Amino acid sequence: MAEEQVVFHSGTYINSQALRVRQGERLVFRRWNRAINRNLDMVARVITKSGRMVEIREKINLSAAATNTEVELVLPEGQLIFANASLSAATMNLGYCFIMVYIRQAASGIGFPAMNLASGWVSTFTAIQWPYPTFDSSIANPEAHAYSEESNPSAGADWSYSVPADTTFRLLSFYGELVTDANVANRYASIEVYNESPTLELDINFGYAHAASQTVRYSAGEGMGCCALAGSGKASAGIPRNATNYGGKVSTNTTNKQAGDQWQNIVIHFVAEPQMLT
Repeated sequence: MAEEQVVFHSGTYINSQALRVRQGERLVFRRWNRAINRNLDMVARVITKSGRMVEIREKINLSAAATNTEVELVLPEGQLIFANASLSAATMNLGYCFIMVYIRQAASGIGFPAMNLASGWVSTFTAIQWPYPTFDSSIANPEAHAYSEESNPSAGADWSYSVPADTTFRLLSFYGELVTDANVANRYASIEVYNESPTLELDINFGYAHAASQTVRYSAGEGMGCCALAGSGKASAGIPRNATNYGGKVSTNTTNKQAGDQWQNIVIHFVAEPQMLT
């Protein structure tokens, strides 16, 4: 595209990044989103033929789920120099709202996209903008590798971690210590992974006969073998690779648990990823 010269009241402005638009062309924001009760802010700036900068804004609430739904900003003739889509209100992570931004040559339902400008996931921390956009795939959300040092549950209780809603979760490793009280009974510890139903999807058994008044260190991870040598104070188990669940929770399950038994020093490593829009 040839550079277009726009004359202001004082001086001359030449912008090689601007996009020439005709009167009545639309800047279209097409979206896919869940019902998230967040505000989507859309803005465009155009320098008109007379040299005046015009800003067009639109705000909608994403309280209802939408699939392939459009918002159009009608543009004046001139140079499009800026377009942006961002979220306001409370914090929201990736994976809930995907946006495509493009120019349409005619009114809704009539014309075809003339030029795709940008696409990507919008969150509290990421906006979609043009020029210098980033094009993201709607099926390639970045995985977030994380770990959590967990608070100790109450004595006599099992530990539980709730997976955030609309999130796929893959447990990579678990470490925890179980201190048993003096009540005579063999405890048997396992890790259970549930989906959002909740339905048990994965049961990781350590197979260790954990006696009274004993501290045992439990470790589980991808690629680890099962080892439960009696009296060693250590037990390990493997976690299947790519064992992914949706929503739900991860928890310990202690058979023959006594009132004074205490889980402590629990650390988990995991991959969490916002669930894809379908």
